[in-house]
This record gives sequence, structure tokens and C-alpha cells, in this order.
Amino acid sequence: MRTGGEIRAQGYRTLAEVLESLPGVHLRQDRSYTYTGVRGFERPGDYSSRVLLLLDGVRLNEAIYDSATAGNEFPIDVELIDRVEYIPGPGSALYGSNALLGVVNVVTRSPSQRPGTMLGAEWGSQGRHKLGATWGGDLGTARVLLGVSRLRSRGHASLYFAEYDAPETNGGRAVGRDGERSDKLFAKARWGDLGLTAVLSDRRKDDPTGGFGVLFDTASSSVDRFASAGLNYGTRFDADRELHARLGVTGYTYVGRGIYGSAQQPVPALTRAHAQWLSGELRYVWSGWQGHRVLVGAEFQDNWRQHLFSADLEPAPQVYTDNRFNTSRASLFANDEWELHRTLRLNLGVRADRQLDGRSATSPRLAALWSPHAQWTFKLQGGRAFREPNASETDYRDSAQAAGGALLAESLRSLELAALWRPAPGLDASVSAYRFDLRDIIDFVDLPDGQQTYANAGSARSEGLETELTAGQRPAAPARQLGTAARTGPPERRAAERRTALGGQADAHGRRPPARCHGRRQPRAHRRAAQHRRRAPRALRAGQCAARLCAGRRTLVARRGGLQPRWRALCRSCRPRARSGHARTGWTPVARSVRLEFLSMAGTVPRSCRARPVRAGSRRSCWPVAAGAPVQAQAPSAEAEAKARFVVTLVRFAQWPASPAAERAAMRLCVVHRSPALAAAFASREGAPVTGRPLELVSGDAVRPAACDVLFIDASAGSGASEALVAFAGKPVLTLGTIDGFLSRGGMVELVNVDDTFRFDVALKPMRAAHLGLSSQALKLARRIQE
Repeated sequence: MRTGGEIRAQGYRTLAEVLESLPGVHLRQDRSYTYTGVRGFERPGDYSSRVLLLLDGVRLNEAIYDSATAGNEFPIDVELIDRVEYIPGPGSALYGSNALLGVVNVVTRSPSQRPGTMLGAEWGSQGRHKLGATWGGDLGTARVLLGVSRLRSRGHASLYFAEYDAPETNGGRAVGRDGERSDKLFAKARWGDLGLTAVLSDRRKDDPTGGFGVLFDTASSSVDRFASAGLNYGTRFDADRELHARLGVTGYTYVGRGIYGSAQQPVPALTRAHAQWLSGELRYVWSGWQGHRVLVGAEFQDNWRQHLFSADLEPAPQVYTDNRFNTSRASLFANDEWELHRTLRLNLGVRADRQLDGRSATSPRLAALWSPHAQWTFKLQGGRAFREPNASETDYRDSAQAAGGALLAESLRSLELAALWRPAPGLDASVSAYRFDLRDIIDFVDLPDGQQTYANAGSARSEGLETELTAGQRPAAPARQLGTAARTGPPERRAAERRTALGGQADAHGRRPPARCHGRRQPRAHRRAAQHRRRAPRALRAGQCAARLCAGRRTLVARRGGLQPRWRALCRSCRPRARSGHARTGWTPVARSVRLEFLSMAGTVPRSCRARPVRAGSRRSCWPVAAGAPVQAQAPSAEAEAKARFVVTLVRFAQWPASPAAERAAMRLCVVHRSPALAAAFASREGAPVTGRPLELVSGDAVRPAACDVLFIDASAGSGASEALVAFAGKPVLTLGTIDGFLSRGGMVELVNVDDTFRFDVALKPMRAAHLGLSSQALKLARRIQE
């Protein structure tokens, strides 16, 4: 997992750069799209379709090419990402098709994490500039987050390709053909248990490589448009039953243009693909059986409109493909989390799918998690997964390609053994050994008539070892060392060697590409463009500002530890200065660009140095821990520890009405959650003295005001758990929670994870009604105070 704090501290600008920092993940870029490979496997032309991409748990792979876009074509701006969760290995037992090599879930920020208005701007080399704005807050009874961004870049002014080094092709130089533009809009709203998410993006990228017979140094471009809107509902009937439902509509459009033929007789060509689909899901969770958490559900996707079009436009229009069709899929699934012992857990899952072509598939999965010691965790998992052939592979045709027709789904069997060691806070070491067999690989093959088509051709086996070492007390920018050793069997390894020998122009079997290809979603990996990768920028220490200058593969970093007066003034102005409506400007390091950010937040923000968040490793602390309890990336138990430490520390600064009986009694802390890690974190603090009273832990969903002095409701309990606040209104119970919009639901203190640092907002009105208070020292640390 990569958290939002780590993403911004490392300066990642795209989802692809975030994924590249994960063990076992590698990228490829052909100056049009970014492709994701996992554990040594990534086929030319698959457009990352063997990786399932989710946005807040909802499938993003579109219904034409099944692509999992990760570069600037990803429809969400990276500033709106709260964390990126990555699960390597087969995931079809829960998610169905495309969850072959791994599942990536992008979790977006909540309105509490981006309160008020925030404006951002970036300027960089090659004419790159980006503008963005977000707003988070309340609109009536709804909690709303809005985000918009605009990116423009002219790219490299001139790119040289040795394969085109001839007088008739401008000496191998593509001039002004590397431009890019991207516009994105995001909206997220929640009314109690009902939520709405809407996404809109439009991205265009010029192609300078002259691939597949396109005339070199001529206009060639790809346009991707994505639009989605969905409703989700989640509620808890009681302590043992939960219901989650989702319904959404999505649309995707691709437009590709290029000029073929010759300089004397140019032939403009157009490729267009469009799809619209309706999807839905229903999940029911039951925990009434002791030691079990059973999930059953159903999912469907109705692709009611799919259209593929390819044609030459001049001199005489000629249509190669004009297919209109529709498909649908449906599935049933079940999963059981079985706690055999406090140190041993089993996860059993199975899913039955009716595929797009009417065939059926069953995907089982078994995982065992053993924690014999607090420092050690072992995991063994195995399962099966599949990927259905997409519409482009089965139905697209042109003058050089025949339709694939009836193709079998790719199937995978996998086995993995992993170990995690946490010898000390801030130090994690993990190792994972895996093996998977992939069969019925869908690949590009030659036909006797000279055309090519997609067919089930061959199989592959991959074996590997992944290691990761994370050290450092600063969670947003830990020192991390990754290691991956993978061996992928024939035919992939030999084909990769042949592709290298041919300068990247060959297909998976070492053959050169066809002389002409109108479809964007053909194996464009065979282009003559040299592959390149971007290195993640190094994290800076506190008190440093930096500018990055990159040339080719060489990255130069200029650091200023002792800042000049002008720089120091800018950095100081990054801190809150006004009690309401304040603004700040400051330079922050971003890879190959300089970023200027303007923020405006409503509410009370103190001027004191204590308003600064305290991170792990910081030597300044105006208030120990509670000002900013760190959230360790890659370790969920560390986040639970931070929450428990935050809550217990905050309670020490709370003020209750004087009562001799209460002073002699224990401090009763009621915790509502669905997290085993959080239960362990609070249990380790039971009995500790808090304001001279021993801490007594009260767990369970059916908590009563008479049994609590403090009530903490975690987001893992679901938004419906906050309904219990009605019974606590006016009672002398301090209520804290991590649910988004907790204050608007009647809570007193809301904990917010802001870039891996816990901050908190305070509502004074319910506290006064309950005759409670917080010390002035605590109020100075609050991010916002509502009167």
C-alpha cells in the first residue's frame, strides 16, 4: 500500500509512478500510454488488461479493450488519492475477470481530508503546466468533495529516432509531435448511508513514433474520454448484519487519427471505439457465527452499447470495421474469514461467473494467515483466476488484421508464500516467493494469407522472489529498498530477447509488426520508440526545499538545507496564520516541475507552532503524540496503534463535570469498530492510568451512555454506526470518531488522516451541551473548531 502522505512526499504525479514503487511491478511507456507489468509478465498489446483497476472498490477497466490506464490517462488526479492498495496474485474469486495478476484499488480522499478551497499550480520544462482546485465541505445535509484539474504539455520539441534517420523523414527527428492535454473533473458526495461518485476525464496525446506504418513526423494522436456516475448504499441492521449495494453507469470513447500511405499519396485514417454500460453489485455480510465473517454477493455488468469503427477517410473512404453489438456478464460469489485461533486465520472464497460469451467459469481461492508472534506474520495463498477476451480482440478487423472470433478465456493458477517481520517500530522486512502458470494466452499470430489476428497461443510460467525493506520513523517518506527476481518461462523469455535484438519492433514471438495497422489497441509496444522509465524523486528532510532538473535518465536534485531569507519566508507562510479564511503559498518538490499551492480553509486555525502537524521522527512537539500521530505506511497495525495512542492522549486533556464517584471509578472507553488490529491496539492500553483513573475498555456495537465515559467510533464500523450518537446527545460522554462528517452527525471530535498524520476537528456546541470541555492546550492543536 502507498498512502497519500507518501505519494505527496515522494512527488508522484501519476498513478503509474505510484505503482512503480511497489514490489514486483514494472512499467513500460511508448509515448502514448503507460503499461503495467506484474512479476515479470506483461504482453505487448494487452493494455494492462491482466490487472484489475478499482476506484473506491468499483471496476474501472473499460468495456472495449479492458485497459487499466495508469498514466495521465487515468481519470483521477493524483491529488485526490488517499491511498493506493495493491494485492498481487489472482483476485477473480472476489472480483471476476481481469483480476489475473493483481488488483489495484485507488481510494479517494474524503471531504474532511480536503476541507475548504485549495488551489494548486505546477510549472515545468517542455511547456508543462497544470492547474487544479478542490473544495470540500457541507452542502445542506450532504458532505461533498469537488476536484478539477487541467494539464497542458508540449512535450519534447524534437525527438530523434535512429530507425528513421533518412533525408525523406527529416533525418529521424519528430518535431512538435509530443504534446499532451488532460482535463479531469471529480465529485463525491454522501448523505448518511447513501453516496454518489462522478468522474469525467478527457485526454489527448500526440504520437511522435510513427508506429505501424503511420507516416513519420506527421499528425497522429489518441483521445480517451471517460465518464462515470454511481450510487452506493451501505447500512448495518445490527451488530452481525451489513448490506452494501451499488449501481452505476459508465461511458468510454476512444478516437485515434493517423496518416498512412506515402508522402506523395497520404491516406488519413480514423479509428473510433465507444462503449456504455450499466453495472451493479449487492453484498451481504453476516458475522453471527462465532469466528466467522461470511460475505455473499452478486454482480452484473450490462454493456448495452459497444461500437468499433475503423476506416480510411481519403482519397476514397473505405470502411474496414463498423460493428455494433452488446454483451453482458453476471456472477455470484461467497467468502468466509474464519478465525481458527487468535494467531491463525483462514480466508475461503469462490466465485461463479457467466462470461460475456455465455460460457461459465469458477474461481476458488484459499489463504492462511499465521501470526505466532507480534513481530512475525506468515501468509500462504493459492487460487485460480481468468481473463475474458475483450471486444477488440474478438471483433476488430482492418486491412492487416482479421477478427479473433471465438477465443477462450486466459486462465491462471498461482501459489504464494510470504513472510513479514516487524522487529521495531518503523522497520519492516518482507519476503514473498511465488509461482504461477498462465494458459491459453491471447496473442497476436500470423495467418497464411499474410494477415494477423488474436488467438489462444501458448502458455507461460513465472517463478520469483520479492523482498522489501522499509525503515524510518517518518511515515510519509520512509527509506525503502525493493528487490525482485523473476523467471518467466517460454515462449515469453525467448520472445523478449528477440524483441530486444530487433529494437522493440517485434511481436511476442519475435516477428515484426504489420506494415499497416489502423487500430490504436493493437500491440503498439512494437513501435520504434525507445522505452523509458521515470525514477521516483527522493524524499527531502524536514526544512528543505528543492527544485528538480531531469535530463534523460540522469536526475539532478538541488537541495537547500539552510534556506535563504526569501525561501524561509515562503516556507513559513505555508503554516496557518489566520483564524479563518487563511491562505498560504509555498514551494513543494514535484518531479521535474515546480509547484505553487494556494489554500483557503474555513474554521478556526491557531497561529501557534502547535498547529503544525507532528510526524514521527520530528524533534519538535508542542503536544506529545496527539498533535499528529503518525500512520505507518504498509503496516495496518501501525495505523491502529496511532489511532489508539491519539484517542488515549486526547482523553487526558478532556474535562468532565466534577463528581466524587467518577473520580474513584475507572475511565470507561467504549470502542465501536470492525478491525482486529484496532482491538489489539486498544487492548494493550487497558489498565493504563488516564487522569489518575485506570482505563477500562468496553467493546461491542450495543454500547450505552451509562456504560461509557468516552465513545470512539471507527470508520471500519461503517457510517451507520454513527446513528448511536443520537442516544449520547447531551450525556457527559466524550464522543470521537474517524467517520467522515462525524461532527455534522453530532460528534464532538473528528480524527482526520491528512497525508499520514492524524489531525482533529472539534465541535464545541455538543460538548457544551454535555457539560464537557477540552483544555486550551488541546484546542490550540485543533485543525478546525466549530462554534
